[in-house]
Amino acid sequence: MNKSMIRKAIPWLLVILVAVLIIFPDIWKGEEKKKVSADTQKPIKNEIMVNGEIIQYSHTDRSVFATGTLLGDEEVNLRAEISGRIIKLNLEEGASVKKGELLVKLNDKDLQAQLNKAYERLKLLELTESRQRQLFEKQGISRQDYDIALSELSSQKAEIDYLKAMIDRTEIRSPFDGTVGLRYVSIGAYITPADNIAALQKLDYMKIDFSVPQKYYNNISKGSSLSFRVPPDTKRYQVSVLATEPKIDEITRTFKIRGRFNNSAYKLIPGSYAEVDIVTDINPESIMIPTIALIPNITSEYVLLYKSGKVEKCDVITGTRSPSEVEIIKGLTVGDTLISSGLMQIKPGDEVKINVKSSNGKL
Repeated sequence: MNKSMIRKAIPWLLVILVAVLIIFPDIWKGEEKKKVSADTQKPIKNEIMVNGEIIQYSHTDRSVFATGTLLGDEEVNLRAEISGRIIKLNLEEGASVKKGELLVKLNDKDLQAQLNKAYERLKLLELTESRQRQLFEKQGISRQDYDIALSELSSQKAEIDYLKAMIDRTEIRSPFDGTVGLRYVSIGAYITPADNIAALQKLDYMKIDFSVPQKYYNNISKGSSLSFRVPPDTKRYQVSVLATEPKIDEITRTFKIRGRFNNSAYKLIPGSYAEVDIVTDINPESIMIPTIALIPNITSEYVLLYKSGKVEKCDVITGTRSPSEVEIIKGLTVGDTLISSGLMQIKPGDEVKINVKSSNGKL
């Protein structure tokens, strides 16, 4: 290309450039905006809003969880003391009976006959003893003869007492006020002492038995308070410890505890499974924090505190736990401001704004 052709093309190139700038003005302005933005824009600092609470002492009860079994206050399986045929059966299943009430009567006709015979012989021996005593007083007989008559009379009285006892054994009476269970015999049946007639339960009061590890032995005694529920019912029943077993089981290393409670509403029945919480210690100056505020670490646990507008890490040692709270044994003091929200968005050293409430829930 020669110089003359270049000179002719320059005007046309200028015309094309002007046309492009007129049609696409942002090409020129874009560079200016980038320059202005780079010169004037400054980084915006976002402050995170978190919730917190001021640490205060709490009155807490330390407790241990156990599983237990409900028992009737009194319970007995009714059985006969001797063999015989049932001639009277006063057992209505599910009915309430009173102490001393006759429940079962066995045939005792042979014993009654022997008792009548014994009474007749007793009359004769009493008459004989009276005559022998009069003769002895008049020295008509020896002391030995009188002692024989007196001995026979005493022996006959003992025989009558024995027959009465045998007749009593043909009767089964209620040993306490209670409720009759299912009966397994019918009137006219011949039974032996091995036959189970029915069960009798005292249900107006009940007991609960459970076991806890031996380390709590010195923390639980008669009168200690406990509560339990019978799933799926959520109602909790308050009970006092009736007694503790004075021995540790050598296999399980646990010891048994028994509580007693009023069941006058008859809502609970023996044999039920129960979940028990028993108080082992009362601490009026414990520090409790929400479980969500505790952050686990590889070797320890820590919380985040708010101090002078910034986040600060604090290692802690924990104690007892509940589904919603955990006890802090070491690391926190009363008056510290604990951060309880936004824990995944902040780290030690960050500046935050905090909405503070006391540990009793007041802002």
